Amino acid sequence: MEKKIFYFGYGANAHPEMIEALLGRKIKGKKATLKNYGLFLQSFSEIPLKAQSLLQKSGWGETFLSYIITPCKTSVVHGTLWEMTQKERDIIGEWELHNLWYTPVRTKVRLGSKILAVQTEILPIYSSDQKPIQTEKYLRYPNSKKKMLIIARNLRKSLTKKNYFSRKE
Repeated sequence: MEKKIFYFGYGANAHPEMIEALLGRKIKGKKATLKNYGLFLQSFSEIPLKAQSLLQKSGWGETFLSYIITPCKTSVVHGTLWEMTQKERDIIGEWELHNLWYTPVRTKVRLGSKILAVQTEILPIYSSDQKPIQTEKYLRYPNSKKKMLIIARNLRKSLTKKNYFSRKE
């Protein structure tokens, strides 16, 4: 049996429809919080140039916004804890452009009274005049939800067709 991974999703990745689009199956998530990180909206111009280029190829432009989290003492990020396989986590890594834009990390979240080890992605360094978004009720899709879901489904399908997973085993 394949080992399960706990993944902390924030922004669109905290939403069941996005996770289903990426993984190709419905999974149940639980509300969780991540301490000492701040949630920010990153503008297109702040995104690394290589990632901007890939976003433009997918039809996004200057109005594109993305949620990012970065170390930030005394802040908290609200999101969803998902349980998935390593292969599914790899799909999310492709979606999040790991090591081209986001950095995958292992950290801990609070789930009720429990503290659990999880994986997520962050920007290790981010400077902004914005205050971190600390409310539990924030807009999960800062761009077209419909377009994001279509692109996510297409990514999953293209990775499956390319035998992406056989290279990871």
